[in-house]
Amino acid sequence: MSSAFYSSSRVFVVLQLTRIIFVDAIVLKLQVETLHKPVNCTEKSVHRNILTVHYTGTTLDGKVFDSSRKKNRPVTFRIGVGEAMMGWEEGLINMCVGEKRMLIVPPNLAFVAKPGYKTVAPSDSVLQYEMELLKIDKSPPSNAEVFKEIDLNSDRKISRDEMSIHVKKLLRWYQNQDSVLDYEKIRAKLDKVDENVEKIFNRKDIDKNGYISYAELYGLVPKKYDEF
Repeated sequence: MSSAFYSSSRVFVVLQLTRIIFVDAIVLKLQVETLHKPVNCTEKSVHRNILTVHYTGTTLDGKVFDSSRKKNRPVTFRIGVGEAMMGWEEGLINMCVGEKRMLIVPPNLAFVAKPGYKTVAPSDSVLQYEMELLKIDKSPPSNAEVFKEIDLNSDRKISRDEMSIHVKKLLRWYQNQDSVLDYEKIRAKLDKVDENVEKIFNRKDIDKNGYISYAELYGLVPKKYDEF
C-alpha cells in the first residue's frame, strides 16, 4: 500500500467520523424556525398555558403522517405538564397567537412524557412539524392537573424524587420570567431543593409512608396528633 493511498484513507476515515458526529449533534437537538410572526404580539405562551394549535407532521422526505388541518380539528393541551410530545413542550414556548413555526424534532424528543398520552408519530425518526398557535388560555391548572404533573409515573402518589423534579422545574421556569423573585433568591432555593422537599414531606406525608397522596397534598386527610 502506497503512502499516498494510506494518507487519503486516513482523511476519508476522519471525514466520515466528523460527519457522524455532526449528524448526531443535529439529531439530538430541537431546531425551531419562525415562519410567520404577527406584527402585534400582545401575549406569548408560557409554561402551564392551555394552547390550541394546528399542525402538520411530516418525515424529512416530506411524507405527511398526521395533520390537524386535514382533519379540520385543532388540538388543545396544557403545555409544560407532559400532555404533548417533548419537542412541542420545548418548541412552543414564547409563541404569539397567529405565529407559525417549523419544529425539527429528533427521536429523543418525539415522545410524550406522561403515561396515558400518545402520539402517532413514527418512532426513531427525525420529524418536522409546521405549527400555528391559534389560542392561548391562561386558566390556572386544577388541583388534579397539578397532581398529575408532579406524579410522573402516574402511580397516584408522589415520591421525593418526583417532588424534587417538580420544584426544580418551577424554579428554573421562574428564572426565565419577570418574576417577583430575583435571580439570587431563586438560585438559593435551587441549592436547597432537597432540604425544602424534606420540609414538604414532613408537612404533607401524614401517614409517613414516604409518599404524598392527592388527599395529603391538598389537606383532605386529617393530621394525626400524638396522644397526651
